[in-house]
Parts: sequence; structure tokens; C-alpha cells
Amino acid sequence: MKKATYFIILFSLAVSSCDGGPGFQTRLLIAPDEPKGEVSIDDFIKEPPLLSYTYQIGPVDLEADDGTKDGEVLDKGLRFKLDSPIWFESLRFSVERGDEEVPPEDVGVRLMLKRLDGAGRCAGTNGTVFAMADSITPSISLPSGSGYPLRSGEEFEAEAVLVNRGGNYLKGISITFTIEGIPITDVKKVDEVEPVLLDANDCRGPMGIPPGGSKEIKATSSPQHGGIIKRGYLFASDHMSSVSTSVGGNVFWEGSPELDEGYRLVTVPTFEDTKGVQIKDEEGIEATFIYSNPSPSWYDHGFGTVLFYVVHEGGSGGLGGGEAESGAVGVQKKLLK
Repeated sequence: MKKATYFIILFSLAVSSCDGGPGFQTRLLIAPDEPKGEVSIDDFIKEPPLLSYTYQIGPVDLEADDGTKDGEVLDKGLRFKLDSPIWFESLRFSVERGDEEVPPEDVGVRLMLKRLDGAGRCAGTNGTVFAMADSITPSISLPSGSGYPLRSGEEFEAEAVLVNRGGNYLKGISITFTIEGIPITDVKKVDEVEPVLLDANDCRGPMGIPPGGSKEIKATSSPQHGGIIKRGYLFASDHMSSVSTSVGGNVFWEGSPELDEGYRLVTVPTFEDTKGVQIKDEEGIEATFIYSNPSPSWYDHGFGTVLFYVVHEGGSGGLGGGEAESGAVGVQKKLLK
């Protein structure tokens, strides 16, 4: 059986708004309303500046899939620390080879961002996943008006899984990813989100799907604090035929990925509801993943993950997103630097 070549890269990071080090870029974007008459500092304080941090993983070389190797594991780490707290709002990435972008047909990528808080669900892991992206969904964003607090002094880790989908040796492959957010201040009200991850593999690694058969996997996870589920992203492997999620036995989302004739993933559904689904403290969310394999060979790389964002409207939900700097004065200092 032909197997894809897998590479795993661990990249530890922490955002720095000042001295970022190699491969670190920071852009400060300010987009106030069109000024009328005299311009005062209040015109700028209405909307906090959007901070954009860009990092690069690699370059690395990906060996060709010769049908015999299970894959090679590469570990690579860099660590930074956040010296100014931000509300995380979005993540996006691209894959490059030199100055050219590499299409997902050639290199598949799954990217996870974690805070190293010791809360890993699996043995030997450390961290809470707060954002994900992959080749099918290369960018994600939190619900409007919400954010996830990334505090100063913490360490953050990016874990990337790269798959060489073709039969050619690929040299000099890099992943460039960007996180965006606004400073944590008391200038703008932000509803804190709590990420809730449901993993079909649940620490077991990629699953096997028998030839000519199907498999149903259930996963359950709970938010620490109650709130409203407003957005969710599905990250899936080939051969996933459907996913459904429920709270208290009531299904609130069902979807089916689009697959091509070879059961390879083309598109995936996402969950978005502006009104949202109410959930209580520590109430379970259950996901059901269904896989199909009509081929005569085993499929050994099945996985499925849903990442929901539970919004705590009107407060932090007890998660402690505070650590606000000196309010309007802090923003003024940033703008006037």
C-alpha cells in the first residue's frame, strides 16, 4: 500500500511586540474613520490598532513518497515570549518554496497553535490548542467582537504536520503563518472566548479504516465555563463522509465534507451562528465522525477534529482575560511611538 510521507515540526513561539528576533515581523495597522475637521487622539482610540505577527517554519526538505516509508519526523524549535498582552482574533498561513506559493495538491499542512499551560489531554503533551488551520481551511477567525487572551510572559507553541502528496522530492519548503489581534486594554469591550477541541483520534494517532468498510468515532469535550457556541471549524482527513455535533443529546450542527472520486478531501463545512447555541458550565459537546473507505486497501491516516469557540458575553467567563494595560493612556503611547 502506498503511504504518504509525513513530517512533523514543533515550533515554540511567544509573541513579542518589540524585539522579535530572526524571522519575526510586526505590522501595526490603524484604520480610523475618515476624519472630519480637526483630528484628536480620541479618533484613534475608538478602534485599537490591529497587531499582526508573522513567523516562518522551515525551510525543510520533503522526501518523495516511494510507497515504502511511513515518514520521517523532524523536530525544530524556537521560543519567544509575549511582552505585551493581546486579544487573539485570527490565524492564516501559506506554504512557500522560495518566492513561490506551493499548492495544497503538492504539500498538505495541518497547523495547531497551543498555549503551554500544562493542560494537555494526552500523555506527553503540554498545552491548550487555541487555533488551527490546514490546507483546506488556511485561515480562521474568531466571532466578531470576541478574542482569546494571550498574556505576557507565556510561551506558545506551533505544531505543523506536513505531507508530501506527490512523487517528487521537494526542497526548501517553508510555512509562513500570521496571527492577528488587538492590545488588551479597557478601551474596547471584547467578549472572551474559550476554545473547545473534539478529537476523533483522542491521543491514539491516525486511525485505520478497513477496505470496503466504514468507521464511526465519537468524541466528547466540555468548556470550563458556560456560554454561547458561535463558531466552529472542522479539520478532517480524506475518507471522512460526515460529522454531527450535539449538546445534551440535541444535534445543533451536521455537515458532510466534499470528496472527489478517490475520496480525497475537497472542501469541509464550518459552523457559524450569530445567535449561537447555549451551553452550561462543564456541559459536554459530543461530535460523531463517520468515515468510509470503498477502496480495496486499508486507509491508515484517518483523523478528525472540530474546534469550537464558546463566547462568554459581557465578561471573561472566569478565564481571567484581564491583565489590561493602562487603558487609553496605554493605547496613546503605542500610537505615538
